[in-house]
Amino acid sequence: MFSGDLDVLVSRSAFEGALDAATKAGAVIHKRPQPRSVPVAVLVWRGKEVNLLMAGAALAPAEVEAQLAREFHLPGPSGTPVLIVDPFQLLRDKLACGRPKDRPHIKILHRFLEEEAVYAFETESEPRWRLAAARRLLDVLGQTALPVPLARRMIPLAKTGADLRFLAHRAPSTLSAGVVTRAQELGLTRELPAIYGAGSQRPVRRKATTTRCRRRQRRR
Repeated sequence: MFSGDLDVLVSRSAFEGALDAATKAGAVIHKRPQPRSVPVAVLVWRGKEVNLLMAGAALAPAEVEAQLAREFHLPGPSGTPVLIVDPFQLLRDKLACGRPKDRPHIKILHRFLEEEAVYAFETESEPRWRLAAARRLLDVLGQTALPVPLARRMIPLAKTGADLRFLAHRAPSTLSAGVVTRAQELGLTRELPAIYGAGSQRPVRRKATTTRCRRRQRRR
């Protein structure tokens, strides 16, 4: 286990049952939830701290998170299925908590989700799914521009006009030349006016009109 502790999210209705199952498995309860405090019980099991949570800083109730969760199977003959909170939701929660002990987890989750964004962009065929992971990452981070390293990796993988439009709006402006180059490589330069033209031409026309009006006023 990378972390020194383990967080387990349970519903309020299942909380006491989970505590009972944990103690039967050998866990020792160090702290129970207190009224008007963080709804968490702290246990120690096999030398590890286990936090039994009924809520998180930015998590939905356990019943909802279970629907969004990812499943993996423990190694061994039984292959017991285990639900893991969606990593995008988990990163959002860690950022909201902002605890020093969460910083290593944030770094790992961020790197993992960048890999997921690159993998989806490279392998998915549907435009929506190609961009879904990158869009979710931006949403979780509360940012409008992709991190530079991530954008650098995604630009050479662009295949369609939708890809190029996304990168034109979400890649840092310092990498716009790379988006243009990729469009040229794909023979999609016709997409460039749609990407850059409308937003950049209107301010220029307004400025020119203002200048002409001033000239007319001076002549009068």
